[in-house]
Amino acid sequence: MWEHERFRHTMRLMTTVWGVGYFVEALVRVGIALTFAPGTVVIVSPILAIGTTVGLIVWTRGHGRKVQERADREAALAGTIPNA
Repeated sequence: MWEHERFRHTMRLMTTVWGVGYFVEALVRVGIALTFAPGTVVIVSPILAIGTTVGLIVWTRGHGRKVQERADREAALAGTIPNA
């Protein structure tokens, strides 16, 4: 699939969003660790990790679906078979 520009763009965008998402999570964790008591950090940290991961998965699935639907519409308009 790497030969298709749209696929490359989509994969790069998704990778960038995941990287930025986890970078922001790390900054928030540092802020929490410097601000709150250790007991609070131990409770909040896994919740933040799970929330970040679930949020990124939801975004990825939604964005991937949107890109696929757009490709299917364009293929139907062009009279071609998508992903062929």
